[in-house]
Amino acid sequence: MLLVTVDDAILDFAHELPCPAVIVNGDDPGMRLSSVTPCNRSAAALATRHLIELGHRRIAFMNKPGRRTILRRFEGWKDVLADDFDPRLTIEVEDWTAEAARRSVTKALESGLEFTAIVAAGDILAAGAIAALQSAGWKVPGEISVLGIDGLPQGQYLSPALSTVKIPMHAVGALSLDLLCETVRLRSAGVDLPARRIELACDLIPRASCGPCPT
Repeated sequence: MLLVTVDDAILDFAHELPCPAVIVNGDDPGMRLSSVTPCNRSAAALATRHLIELGHRRIAFMNKPGRRTILRRFEGWKDVLADDFDPRLTIEVEDWTAEAARRSVTKALESGLEFTAIVAAGDILAAGAIAALQSAGWKVPGEISVLGIDGLPQGQYLSPALSTVKIPMHAVGALSLDLLCETVRLRSAGVDLPARRIELACDLIPRASCGPCPT
């Protein structure tokens, strides 16, 4: 069984099944089930580090709480900011839509929150952030830079084209199936290995939505 978009109840259920199971694009914090996932924590760290290299320090994070994968991205952003971390720079959205992201960024701007860059937990949220900033009269990236995480192909057609961290989803899917087939083969031979967690590196794709921090 390949498991996609799991919660704790599904993890408990799958652990009790007699058949092998592998989590796709997620992980089991208890390490009862094997999984293949992008390293979401290092993906967000890579995005944040890129903005710091451009001179940014007030870097906001657009977050949709609930998924463990997104929590890992939040942790990566927080790791890199270290002493510059400010919990007020977390901009939460109600839903995984560009419109929800636009509303949240608009609200943050109206509240007077100051930042020069945004790391969005997903490309769709980054698209909404750009729309909100431009509607409010901010220049992207002249005044505020925006960087997404996902690497969706649509991002290159935004104006400006979206900088992003590309998640290797094809490799995640292929390796998940490979791991499941290997587990089945070994079990049939009487070998039952411990659960494994495979994490894949992600790549930064710099485009026009990120620039130097304004002086």
